Amino acid sequence: MKQIFTQYAAYNLWANTQFAESISGLTPSYFDKEIESSFPSIRATINHIRAAEYIWLNRLQGNSITEWPQYDPNEKPKEVAAAWLKGSQTLALRIEKLLDTDFDGLYNYLDMSGNPRRDMLNDMLMHVFNHSTYHRGQLVTLFRQTGIGNIPRTDYMVYARG
Repeated sequence: MKQIFTQYAAYNLWANTQFAESISGLTPSYFDKEIESSFPSIRATINHIRAAEYIWLNRLQGNSITEWPQYDPNEKPKEVAAAWLKGSQTLALRIEKLLDTDFDGLYNYLDMSGNPRRDMLNDMLMHVFNHSTYHRGQLVTLFRQTGIGNIPRTDYMVYARG
């Protein structure tokens, strides 16, 4: 099971990198343009993915986060991209250090409302990777609606074929 989740973590980092490279040179007029979606801009969507990965990483490390991280609204796109990738890299490295037996283990943490939760590691990881994929799909739509033509292809098979 470790091999599968190590591979998912590597894919997640790769896919996030594709978008990070695309946003690094964006101007605020594109990055912060308000568009109707789950989150109102490219920045807000990326910061949501970034925050969720941070929260789940902390839960894996035995820390409960009960408030969404707040990010500087004046961060340049390049700074947002770098911070996003640093978090994804940290998550991938954490998974690499796990033992095979860890993936069937239960983790105790507090959810965002402060309620105690207990979940299997493999379920937690499937959630965080599916969550990121879902919101990267929204980024594709946000890019199109904003008029950005350089839309990264982040399908798993594109990654697997390398």
